Amino acid sequence: MPLSPRKHLGRLELLAEIYVGGNEEFFRGRDTRNGQDVGVQILPFTQGLPMRFEAKHHRAAQLRHRNILEIRGLRAKSQISYIVTEPFEGDSLAAMLKHGPLAIPEAVDFADQIVQALEAAHAADVIHGNLSAGHILVDRHGNLKVFGFSLAGSRPADDEEGQYEYYSPEGIRGETVDERSDVFSFGSTLYEMLAGNAPFRRYSSEETAHAVQEEWADALPEKVPDDLAEVVARCLAKDPRERFQTAAELKSALRNLVVQSLADPVTELSPRTRRFQGWLHLAKAQWELGTHNLVERTAQLVRMPRGWTAVALAAVAILLAVDLFVRVRGGYTREAPVFQRLTFRRGPIIRARFADHGKSVAYTARFEDAPQTSYVTTAETGAVRDLKLPPDSSMVAVSSNGNVAVRMRDGSLASLPLKGGDLVNQATGVLDADFSPGGDALAVVRFDSAASNYVLEYPVGHSLVRSPTPMDLVRVSPKGDPVAYSKLEGPRKSLWIVNRSGVTRMLADLGPGDANRSLAWSADGKEIWFGATSAKERGIIQAITLDGKRRVVDWMPETQLDDIGPKGEALVETFRGWSGTRVRGTAENRDTDISWFGENVSAGLSTDGNRIFVTESGAASGGASGVYMRSRRGTAPVRLCDGSLVNVSPNGDWISVYRPGPQPRYVLAPSGGGKEKAVEIPTLEGRTAAVIAWLRGGRYLVWGNRPGGPKQHFLWNPGMGELRAVTPPGSSVGLASDDGVQLLTASPNGSLYVFSIDGDKFSPAQGLRPSDQLLRWSPDDKTVFVGSLAENRRDFSIFKINVSSGARTLWKSVEPDVQADSAAPAAITPDGNTYAYTYFRAQSELFLARGLK
Repeated sequence: MPLSPRKHLGRLELLAEIYVGGNEEFFRGRDTRNGQDVGVQILPFTQGLPMRFEAKHHRAAQLRHRNILEIRGLRAKSQISYIVTEPFEGDSLAAMLKHGPLAIPEAVDFADQIVQALEAAHAADVIHGNLSAGHILVDRHGNLKVFGFSLAGSRPADDEEGQYEYYSPEGIRGETVDERSDVFSFGSTLYEMLAGNAPFRRYSSEETAHAVQEEWADALPEKVPDDLAEVVARCLAKDPRERFQTAAELKSALRNLVVQSLADPVTELSPRTRRFQGWLHLAKAQWELGTHNLVERTAQLVRMPRGWTAVALAAVAILLAVDLFVRVRGGYTREAPVFQRLTFRRGPIIRARFADHGKSVAYTARFEDAPQTSYVTTAETGAVRDLKLPPDSSMVAVSSNGNVAVRMRDGSLASLPLKGGDLVNQATGVLDADFSPGGDALAVVRFDSAASNYVLEYPVGHSLVRSPTPMDLVRVSPKGDPVAYSKLEGPRKSLWIVNRSGVTRMLADLGPGDANRSLAWSADGKEIWFGATSAKERGIIQAITLDGKRRVVDWMPETQLDDIGPKGEALVETFRGWSGTRVRGTAENRDTDISWFGENVSAGLSTDGNRIFVTESGAASGGASGVYMRSRRGTAPVRLCDGSLVNVSPNGDWISVYRPGPQPRYVLAPSGGGKEKAVEIPTLEGRTAAVIAWLRGGRYLVWGNRPGGPKQHFLWNPGMGELRAVTPPGSSVGLASDDGVQLLTASPNGSLYVFSIDGDKFSPAQGLRPSDQLLRWSPDDKTVFVGSLAENRRDFSIFKINVSSGARTLWKSVEPDVQADSAAPAAITPDGNTYAYTYFRAQSELFLARGLK
């Protein structure tokens, strides 16, 4: 019989029951000696006797992982055996499932955490043997802990009623169980999370055992995506050879389908709920912006008493919120829009545009690891046709008279009939393009390399706007005038319009970030629709009139706007991206994934390769970039500071960080705790610069510019107040050797040189190619490691190049052992024995939306 709460086990007091299953019980307890909370697992009897601990149980007690409940003691007595664990506040997954199945995103998240626990255990030669929903604990934040490793026998005891349903077929037959048996038990648990009931649960133990060995599970609910259902089915294969063979293989499969599973529930939200949530997101962002501006203005009211200043601030903020509510409240009271899915394959969509007066849709996508390809489809029939465009090209725009603008791999722009024909060259260095309403002219944004600035031309060859800062998106009004374009100035993006006479006007500050990749004019030309630029507003589709009035059109999680048709229909896509970092030593046979939040931007390594520093950007970081540190042992990430990683000191004790804002700054942050140092250089623009190397004597190599001048490298000695130029103005940010002796950088004309940091010597660098990614100097100060991407963007090679002789030696060819759309080398240790790379994968589904207003 189960023990009742409040019973004592020696010096342990049992306070509350968390889980009871078969003869197993788990309690929240307290150690009466020191008053500390603990967990207590009462173990089942074996052949009528208390369980005795074996070597496998002691191995399980050594497991340390964030998703495994830590064992603090094994206790075997004459009448009872039990395990003392770390304390836990929460409930069992089994208790949660009594209320029905989980939402698909929650189930996938839980599954990922469970598999990580299994992977860690299997690496330590520990098999669970009877994984079930009862052996999984969930806290109020959704964090999981798995317990009960190695406690199952090779076959459940006859009196363990209800336990057969989670055993593998070979486990029920009394055969030896291995990793694949845990995969089967995991499959049963995941099935239960999705369906609300275990797949083989029957009225008696005998019937359950027979079902596990001989019957197939019923189909999962229709809302479960096919790829997720396929993972469950493979886990539940009767033959162990047909299952996932390792937890690592299972984890990879799960993470490959997360993007699909999270994207499907988007349209389940009511339009009223979506718009209201969009309003809340926008209101929060606008509140923060308004409060920031108010604080700046109120700071000038020095004569106003402090109390009245606070009252005035609150009153104006309330008025701003009320005004915002009045302007957007009408946006979530209309009828529900209707969504029709147009794409059904795995991979990201690059761009989509209406064609043939809205009767068809052209889009470019990268599906199932195949090369980037452009297609045309119709909503009525679903028929899809390959446009047969050049390899790795992208459809950019479609005209009303049936022409398509195509951006080539080299950045050149050409056009051809949508139905097929010869390419006609239009421009070079193109970033974006759009046709005029009649299709007889093109507006383009391109980079003029000769003048080193960005140009908006309409038509091609006629310059309307020139800017030293990037312009990236352009759309022509349905009336032919004006033209809308977006501009990136520092960390912030803005929306502008320009008329045919070249008169420009900024419509809106879109905020920090550059996530928005599409603008679209409404069919009547009275509004411009656009997506969010930052993670804080991700999924919000907004509209703005030509006099600057903004409103929320709709809000759908992880959704982006592509285009608006002539009848007001919209092309929207659900989008989920994952970027991560993996690390590997040349003597190791597998990568270690140190990703955490799924939005790695950059990575760096300490000299010994034991510490990894990454920039995480997005929702997990509250919408702002942050720098995190992890060890190769897989410890939880430690957030070091806000900002983006620039470089890591050779010993890994300091990092150089860029911190965006109204006045961008560079700082030095310690990795082991302590106070950060501001990089204050009075004679440079902004009084700051990027530290790219740590030199002897407390000196630094920095990259910045004098007021009004181009960037260059300086030797900075803050203790002596000295600043000396090392490279000529216009030099690109360089690669310094770890000993601070040499610097490899590009001159203003693009030629690569090696500079002596402490002297005036320099010499041409030999053997490097424009596409090479500089990684690190080797200790001999003669060779550098560089990365070179393969044509498929996924594989890459690391070369070792002697910059004096030009000798180029292949160091390693890398094929990432993870599903990825692209990958790139990020960092390497000086000895080349450890390297890190970043990878990216994405999933999109394209929808035709009718009724968005």
